[in-house]
Amino acid sequence: MSAEVADGDCFPVAFRLLRDGDESMRLCHGTVVRSTDGRHHSHAWVESTRTYDVPVLDTDQTMAVELTTAIDKANGHDIEMPATVYRKIGGAYDVAEYRRTDAMRLAVQTGHFGPWHDDLDDDPAPTVPMRRPITRYPERWRS
Repeated sequence: MSAEVADGDCFPVAFRLLRDGDESMRLCHGTVVRSTDGRHHSHAWVESTRTYDVPVLDTDQTMAVELTTAIDKANGHDIEMPATVYRKIGGAYDVAEYRRTDAMRLAVQTGHFGPWHDDLDDDPAPTVPMRRPITRYPERWRS
């Protein structure tokens, strides 16, 4: 099923969040299912992974815990929640993640903020190094 590109500002907003953020952030482009009508459309958001030292109960030790947060400020929203919950609520699939340097290169090369899935898949001889997304989630992970 192909996704339509929804009317909204998610692609430029997510790109700017990534550009102005820190190195822990990744730009995510994927397809989500609109809750109001069940339509599938392209969407963009940012995810940030941070490591926290959490105290271990009944000891003087700490344990490193890694948490990934989804950040979505598109269309006037201000959403921050665990990335797994965000993806589940939105029915996200075909998600591609981009590091800042890769996203900057793609924006310059394509002249837009995304989505870049089709631009990447149809290019047999990429001219920009490291153009491929760093992660594509297999079908079995989408349920």
